[in-house]
Amino acid sequence: MIKKTSHFIFSLTKRLLDLTFPPVCEACGRLLVEGEHIICTHCFVNLQRSDNQQGNSLEQKFWGRAPIERAVSISPFMKGSIIQILIHSLKYKNRKEIGFYLGRILSEILIQEHIDQDIDIIIPIPLHWRRKKKRGYNQSELIAIGIAEGLNRHRQNREPVTIETKCAQRMVNTETQTIKNGEERWKNVQGAFQLKNTEKLLGKKILFVDDVVTTGSTLISLLDSLRQIQGICLYVASATYVPPSSPIVPNTSR
Repeated sequence: MIKKTSHFIFSLTKRLLDLTFPPVCEACGRLLVEGEHIICTHCFVNLQRSDNQQGNSLEQKFWGRAPIERAVSISPFMKGSIIQILIHSLKYKNRKEIGFYLGRILSEILIQEHIDQDIDIIIPIPLHWRRKKKRGYNQSELIAIGIAEGLNRHRQNREPVTIETKCAQRMVNTETQTIKNGEERWKNVQGAFQLKNTEKLLGKKILFVDDVVTTGSTLISLLDSLRQIQGICLYVASATYVPPSSPIVPNTSR
């Protein structure tokens, strides 16, 4: 009874808020209609999609540098693109729900690519505690929650995917990567992570989640520290990535 009453109050409150502050598309500002969430149907259709076939451009960033099985993303990063607007609002406008939304899209991609059944554990790329305290949340963790919810709804007769936030800790509050070249980015993140409770990871298939992959240096630094753990398989999912030919470098200050 209490649960039903709470749900009724929540629904009523949401309807009143929607009447007072009608939800609009995060990308174009149009009023959202019933069934639309975060972005309108027009923007969703026009969201440029990544090629997620094996050997895609995101995977190539890790070739010869980190032993990953597969990597997928939603959309390549382009200046003024829908994905750029979403990531900016997620990171700098406290729009946490965008993280869950992007995670659900990524879960659909993982299912389409037949990677979903391979995942045991999801690890969001950790923020340094100072940056997390300032922002109030880790945007990659919100995306990871959306992925886990999507994958677990799809699973049948299997253990649910779990999110692990305690095994990897960011020890160095690295400088922004925005103005650094590839070598400087790599040096900037070396030794940035410390592993804990790695016995949980033995023999597991692990999906690492990030919001933006630029050169891949941050992820590679973390993945490299896992080499000594026996029997693991590593996967990567990112909301967006910078294509090899793109001159645009996003503000990847975590």
